Amino acid sequence: MTLHDVLRRENNNLDLFRLIAAYLVIIGHAYALAPQAGQQDPILRLLGFDYSGSMAVKLFFFLSGLVVVNSLLDKRDVAYGVYLWGFPVQQVFAESWPQAGPLVNQMVSLPVATVAGVISWYLVEKRFIAIGRNVQRRMKKTDAA
Repeated sequence: MTLHDVLRRENNNLDLFRLIAAYLVIIGHAYALAPQAGQQDPILRLLGFDYSGSMAVKLFFFLSGLVVVNSLLDKRDVAYGVYLWGFPVQQVFAESWPQAGPLVNQMVSLPVATVAGVISWYLVEKRFIAIGRNVQRRMKKTDAA
């Protein structure tokens, strides 16, 4: 069994962990963007030296580094889009409603970032992957000729 076989989407549950990591980034950023007295990031409160957003980014990039090629080439993958859209969505919300606090920021940002990630997949990422595949096919035909 090769590493490629192990990392194939149908052989693992890493996408679930990547989605959880993307959500943890949003949760971690909510406390920084919309602070309220007495409220602290749960990971920071537990560990005392790191917060959920930082831990999640490390996990997210580790897992993504392992499976990015397989994930993008095999099936749809919205976790990366959720990660990309999470912080901008949170920033807009925090600037628009600064009094809302981190929990409200999370409640709004998680579903909005998820929808934006899905839209991003279908309107941008999926199309560019198809273009990349077409370029690869053309290059193989040219090399074979």
